[in-house]
Amino acid sequence: MYRISEPAACCPFSRLVSVVYEQQYVHSSLCSILLELTLGLSAQIKKIDRKKFPELRLRADGALENLVAFVQYRKDLVKNSRK
Repeated sequence: MYRISEPAACCPFSRLVSVVYEQQYVHSSLCSILLELTLGLSAQIKKIDRKKFPELRLRADGALENLVAFVQYRKDLVKNSRK
């Protein structure tokens, strides 16, 4: 495994990746795709029986909550960057 000895050496690369990701996210329809995914995922999670599979339902609810929060975060980020 390759390791970078100085943390500062990776900073320009990480900024480049961040900029490229941001451009791809804004110009593609990834936000709307993720939003549609949350609706379908929510319906599938509601089908999991809480009494039979309590841990699975809890983990699925947590994953959905995380996805919804990420989509909202990205919407806010895009909206604020356009100001």
